[in-house]
Amino acid sequence: MRPNPVVTSSVTTASYKDAIHETSGVLFMDKATSTETVADSFSYCRQVCAEALLATQVDGTVPKIGGPNQIVEIDMAEFGKKKLPKGRMVEGQWVLGAICRETRECFFLPIRDQSAETIVTIIQNRIAGGSTILTDECSAYSSLGGLGYSHQVVSQSAEFANPDTGVHTDLIKNTWSSIKRSLRSTRTRRDHFAAHLAEFIWRKKNQHKVCLFTALIEDIVAVYPGL
Repeated sequence: MRPNPVVTSSVTTASYKDAIHETSGVLFMDKATSTETVADSFSYCRQVCAEALLATQVDGTVPKIGGPNQIVEIDMAEFGKKKLPKGRMVEGQWVLGAICRETRECFFLPIRDQSAETIVTIIQNRIAGGSTILTDECSAYSSLGGLGYSHQVVSQSAEFANPDTGVHTDLIKNTWSSIKRSLRSTRTRRDHFAAHLAEFIWRKKNQHKVCLFTALIEDIVAVYPGL
């Protein structure tokens, strides 16, 4: 998919501001730029983030996180659940997340359901065998100990840590908080959720780089060679 030329013409301004997380209102307050073009510019940047993350795959295979002597924290969280007038609820989007303590490598994937089949399939595809996996008491994780992982459980009633073993999932819980703050500031629609989530993961992956703008330009060149 080729980028929109109108969007591309403004990307050097929009992407820099986007990379440092300024709002579109501040970004174009002194420019005669339509709201639609602003939205397209931000959407384009998120598209680049998503494509760049996919490009890290080797021969179509997603790299796995964790491994022997490495600890991976796993959890699920719901985003966007709302209570409407008259008490009617709008269901949100559930996400399965995992982060490796030693490397800080991570993934966050929207899921269609919370069944053991769905969850275990993702874990086997995305987390290397021999990993020590820390989860809450959700039954969907109960088979992990027999699938080549060391599985330890954190009691939900004990909040973030198991009082007997000291096992905790502070890292993934804190990451959920960061994601929710990021998405709340954008008033993210459900159909745009995956793109905003890709942006968050891209930022986390590149957080130690000196300049996010340079990182974004490098990924634009990689995703759209010859642009």
